Amino acid sequence: MSERQEQDMHTDASRAFTTLVTGASAGIGFQVAQRLATTAPGPLVITGRNQARLDEAVASLQGRSGGPVRGVVCDQRHRTSIDQLLEALHGLPPVLQLVANVGVNPVHQQGPGRTHSTDYALFADTLTTNVTHTFYLLSRLLPAMRQARAGRIVLVGSMAYRHGLPGQVSYNVSKSALVGLKNTIVSEYGAAGIGCHLVNPGIVLNERTERLRRRLPAAEQPLPLTEAQVAEAIVSLLADANAEPRGRELDL
Repeated sequence: MSERQEQDMHTDASRAFTTLVTGASAGIGFQVAQRLATTAPGPLVITGRNQARLDEAVASLQGRSGGPVRGVVCDQRHRTSIDQLLEALHGLPPVLQLVANVGVNPVHQQGPGRTHSTDYALFADTLTTNVTHTFYLLSRLLPAMRQARAGRIVLVGSMAYRHGLPGQVSYNVSKSALVGLKNTIVSEYGAAGIGCHLVNPGIVLNERTERLRRRLPAAEQPLPLTEAQVAEAIVSLLADANAEPRGRELDL
């Protein structure tokens, strides 16, 4: 975080804030949380679907954090689970720094399938998790950011939507929707000191993408893209005191 951001966000004691990273018990989200744990000026809250993995992540982060670290089980497929997350945030300083990292891609479990054979319920479930409930979480956090006249948001998208990666229409469409969400947040709240950015990674080298990379070798990056590289880009955007008027859309 830059000196300018610290000044903006800490003009008085009431500006102490919470950092929230969703989907952070492993992978890119955990890599982001590792980096933010050493710099976050207040509580760090991470979410995940599995309690045991979340507990392990919190224990690892606690040793490197200057402030409290809390893990909250949250399955973003369900709005009630997001409500439980919001309830768990009560009593903490307002969330003024958010990395919205949750995103499901059914192709990792089921393999690619063309648009004509994609199940409607699967398509709808993917959009609900990746878009509708991301919107819902943001809509509940934005009032506190407006009141503080400060906020940094990074949405995690994907390069898949730009290329229309074959076999994963639901994921491609869901990630394209984040462009409109990011632009709307900036146009509506940018004047209130709230910045919103979108990071679009290519296919990341990890266990979750192994099946996809095996089936679609042409989708491999010319240079391997690691989870750590994506995390560094996200944290750099959070620390950008000179945010562009409409936020940045960063393709990796």
